Amino acid sequence: MAGVILCGCGSIGRRHLENLAALGAEVFAVCEPNTSVIPDGPWQKLASIGQLGKRIQGQFVVIASPTRHHVEHAAWALSKGARAVLIEKPLATTYAEAKELEPWKDQIAVAFNYRFLVPLKEGMKQYLDDEGRKVLVISATDDISKWPDFGPTSYMLDPDQGGVLLTSASHSIDLAISLLGSANWLVGEITKIGALESMVLVRLTHDNGSQSIVDCSWLPAISEHSMVFGLSPHGVTVIDLMRHDMDRAKALMHLEMMRAFLAWSGGHDPGHLCLWKDAIAGMLVIDGLRKSSEIDGPVFLEDGQILSKEEKNAQH
Repeated sequence: MAGVILCGCGSIGRRHLENLAALGAEVFAVCEPNTSVIPDGPWQKLASIGQLGKRIQGQFVVIASPTRHHVEHAAWALSKGARAVLIEKPLATTYAEAKELEPWKDQIAVAFNYRFLVPLKEGMKQYLDDEGRKVLVISATDDISKWPDFGPTSYMLDPDQGGVLLTSASHSIDLAISLLGSANWLVGEITKIGALESMVLVRLTHDNGSQSIVDCSWLPAISEHSMVFGLSPHGVTVIDLMRHDMDRAKALMHLEMMRAFLAWSGGHDPGHLCLWKDAIAGMLVIDGLRKSSEIDGPVFLEDGQILSKEEKNAQH
């Protein structure tokens, strides 16, 4: 197996490092501007991924740096010969930014870990097996003060790379795409507190005719919840992601995602891993939601374009 390089050692980076060690991966470098936060281990501590130079050739890279640096770090690693890259979600801050990585699309995976939540996969099996158009509702409210590394300088409170859309809602949008496929139409609203996005509500129409609704918000803990509702021609599926027996499964989903990345990077089937097609489709939805909220109306997603009704009609 090739060696692994970890870029970024905040809370999620440290979790990735623990899982890589648990899977027996050879991590030979961890890159973080503040090298003092890098745990001791059999890896080199570097302040920048650029310090690796040619040593990155043929290696696996895990990008867990702040979102605004995802494309920069991934593009550098891939252009210098990295074999495969796992980018922490979301892929980028905007669709246009994410498209800069398209030359290496077959070497990129994105770390959407809820794809590996076993009770969710098992609970949705009958829903997915049912034929015909479906409806999916994902509703979640987070108390972000409980998140690791929460504080006044946290990336999640930075309007340019945080907010509910790029953090919580990006998970739900990816889940909708992983279950129902790419979307071609949406209407949504983003609510802000100051400059920070705090609530998102969006309705999507998917290419297969199914629909999904994503409702994500940051509110105090008293109202914290995370629910998935699946409506198909043959029944209703309800999954509470906050129930107590989910705790162990949530702890394991990061590990299983990393296992899938290492296997895929080594030439095996990706399983539930989020690859380029779904990742870039999710970024198009994120930018589409921004436009829909701005114009207060629906938008169409066509061939990488985000069109208002008027713009679509003008094309035809």
